[in-house]
Parts: sequence; structure tokens; C-alpha cells
Amino acid sequence: MLDSEGFESKEFPSRILVILGLSIFFAIVVLILTKLRIQGAGLLYVAMPIIVTVILLFSSKRNPHDENSKRYRTVLLDSIIIFLASSVIFLEGFICIIFFIPIYTIVVLAVFLIEKLWLKSKESRVGRPMVSILPLLLFLTAFEGTHEDYAFEVKNEITVSRIIDSDVKTIKQNLVKPSALKSPTKGFMKVFPSPEYFDAQVLEVGQLHTIRYTYNRWIIDNTNTHKGHQITEILTVSDNLIETQMLEDTSYISTYMKIDGTRMLFERLSLNQTKVTLTIKFERLLHPGWYFTPIQRFGVEALGESILDQLVENRDEL
Repeated sequence: MLDSEGFESKEFPSRILVILGLSIFFAIVVLILTKLRIQGAGLLYVAMPIIVTVILLFSSKRNPHDENSKRYRTVLLDSIIIFLASSVIFLEGFICIIFFIPIYTIVVLAVFLIEKLWLKSKESRVGRPMVSILPLLLFLTAFEGTHEDYAFEVKNEITVSRIIDSDVKTIKQNLVKPSALKSPTKGFMKVFPSPEYFDAQVLEVGQLHTIRYTYNRWIIDNTNTHKGHQITEILTVSDNLIETQMLEDTSYISTYMKIDGTRMLFERLSLNQTKVTLTIKFERLLHPGWYFTPIQRFGVEALGESILDQLVENRDEL
């Protein structure tokens, strides 16, 4: 299978060695970036796919009798194998793979396009401007997040609402009952870290509430599990408003975003009906912003909806 895309079978052992070597190289680079505390920068999500793809392209022989598409498919397959192998080494979560695969593929395809335009530009002037512009754009994107001054806006807010068939007083009482939370059943939330236990005593300014998480990185229960918690402090409590700030976060969520706090508004619609609006403030820790901002906003919105469903509407009392 590995040697069926326009490559001679004798190249098979060398390809295996290249894949193995690049997998180890990828893992070492991740360790270095983590040590430098810039593992969320574009160096990992853009520069590394570029380096891996360029090495694979140079190590693979172009067959003039075959279409480049066959060669590109093989290089793309090899690069994904390298990424997955590195993920296994670091016991990365399934959600990280979901996050990474699309941008990894986009960058690899961009490198293919640059090579194709470069080959055409050698024969004519066609594509020469793009050959210069695309590498520059990739270069700038690769270094996003390496310094706090070189990053697009990282602060975000997401707001979700629910109409609850209950009065404000009852909803607030439910918010301070220690509760085991149901596992999400909706699509994306099945792989997104979600709270399993909410521990609160009273709803007063200065009080600390704990939310506990158990996240199975590889989906399967009790396999590659990350246990963590979030500790929030209540800043404001009024008839129609509760505000909190995050004091500590050791959940898996903290590896790719920093949740700053929440704001919950209560709007009485009738005697036994209340509109609850939850706002979650967070900071994106992954770069580049053009890719990770919409993904994380989508994930936090799904998390907010799950919190309203479970903490306000469908809570299980212990």
C-alpha cells in the first residue's frame, strides 16, 4: 500500500526510515517548544507541517511518467502518519487530533501549491507572484504567538441563552446544590472536555465553587485519562446577576484556552418562566488566530449550552 502511489518498491525501506525519523524529530521539537512555553504558537501548527512536508518532498523522487497528484497523496499520507505517531508518543487527546488535522492538511496542501507554482514559474512567468507571496504568508503565520506582542486578539466572549420553566429563586437554589452531571450526548461535546461534578455550598460573594472534570483523551472510558478541576470565585450576586472569576484550572481545557470567568443573567418572563443568559469569557492559547478562534468559539458555545442544560435544567441531585 505504501509503495503504490508512483514510487518504486525499493524506496519502501527508506520511506519507513524517513517517517520514523521525522516522527522522532517532531516529538523532540514539541518537547523543546513546551520547555520554552510556546507550544501553542504557530511554530507547532504551521512551521512543523511545512518542515515535515518539505523534507518528504525532497526525499521522494518525482516520476516524470506519473502525475504529481499521486506523489502529493503519498506525501500527505506520510505526513499524517508522522503527526499521528507523534500524538501517540505524547498521549495526546482525540480532541487535539481533531483540532490539528485540518490545519495540518491545509499547510501541507499550501506547500504542494507552492512547489507546483515554482515548477511552472521555471518554465514561464506564470505563478511567480504567488510563489513569493504564499511562503511569506506561511512564514508570518508560523511565528504568531511566539511573543505576546505578535498575536491576533486572544480575548473572546461567548453568550448562550435558555428559557427555563422555573422562577429565579428556584434556579439559584439549584446552582448551589452539589450535583453529578450527565455526560454530553450531542455531537462535538462527546469529545470536548465537559464537567462531571459541580460542588457548591452557598451563593455569596467570595465563596469558592469547584467543578471537576474527568477527560478520557482517547474517548474510551478509563483510558489515557486526565483528571482536573476548576475553582471559581463569586464576584457578584444580585437578584438578576451572578458573576464569577476563574482562580484555578487544571482541567484539560486549560491546555488550549484560559477561561477568565462567567456572567449569568436572569430575566423573569412570567411567574414560572425565566430566561437565563450565560456569558463565558476566555483567552485563546493556540495560534494562528484565523484558524483556532472560530474553532474555540464553537467549542465554548457548545460547552455553555451544555452547562445550561445540565446545571440549570437537567441536574441530578445527589
